[in-house]
Amino acid sequence: MKKQLFFIAFFGLIFLIGSGFADDTVYQFRLPKYTEPIYGTWINEEYGNRQYFDQKWIFYDWGYFEAYHKISDERFSDSGGYILVEKWQDADGNVWYKELDLDKSGGHYYWLDKISNDGTTLEAVLNFSDFPKESELNPSNSWYRIYHRQ
Repeated sequence: MKKQLFFIAFFGLIFLIGSGFADDTVYQFRLPKYTEPIYGTWINEEYGNRQYFDQKWIFYDWGYFEAYHKISDERFSDSGGYILVEKWQDADGNVWYKELDLDKSGGHYYWLDKISNDGTTLEAVLNFSDFPKESELNPSNSWYRIYHRQ
């Protein structure tokens, strides 16, 4: 039953995004493809002690993620759906995403992700009210994270 409610909420969120939020912005959302650079497992052994910073994230190609507090954990600490709202590539070949997550509790979170041009590093920054700007993707931001492909 919880899984059904999650998917109802997830697709309701997709409808809201497609319809636009309060500012009449219409996002061109899509589920990720197997070939997307974000797909896969990302780790950072230094995390796990800080609140909300998990050591491992797994992004599945069907729009579902799992977060693990410790790399060795067998059970995830958080999970939910994600959609890719926008994708672009910069002059250096890095791939950028605006990503929207929906967790099991129905909350949604705005992410800006940058995947290095060699596909080995994922930098991300979180915002709770709108998509972060590129200038916010820096280590001095308290919601900045960096992971490496496992």
